[in-house]
Amino acid sequence: MTWSQPEVGGDVPPARNSHVAVATDKGMVVIGGSSPQVGAMNDVYLLAWDDDMSWRRIRPSSSTVMSKRELHAACAIHDRILVVGGRSSSGILCDDVCELHTDSWTWTITPLTSWHRCAHAAGVLGGTHWVHFGGWGGGHDFLSDCWQLPVHPAACHDNGTSNLMYCTFPLEDD
Repeated sequence: MTWSQPEVGGDVPPARNSHVAVATDKGMVVIGGSSPQVGAMNDVYLLAWDDDMSWRRIRPSSSTVMSKRELHAACAIHDRILVVGGRSSSGILCDDVCELHTDSWTWTITPLTSWHRCAHAAGVLGGTHWVHFGGWGGGHDFLSDCWQLPVHPAACHDNGTSNLMYCTFPLEDD
């Protein structure tokens, strides 16, 4: 296996770290992150899978946008990219689920008042549940809990938090 670096053009995103990159049927979508010059970001870029491999900045078509953040997690499911958690430039942990609808490039934001963290991992199970593990929730300890959220279209907005389920896995000492 050998890495190669394709030639890409278009509106190349500024350098960053602590961002998310999600593969969709439209291409690779890069969201947020941070840089020493700018701090946390909330911009969205698409690297199209077409023949010319070009970047384009996506500007949401509504006034609702995700807050600036780094160290967040994201997964693509159906025609949405779900973003959760992260940390602002001032160190505040984010406590919302941000849905980027890739058919219209609009955001839907749902608060999760009792759930906040950054530097965690996420995945989709069976196309129906979004699962998160670990991370950092502030303070001095890393987290070892696992959360799942049903992601069929009606589930994410019933009342904002009741669909978030919780289970704990103890960390074993090395």
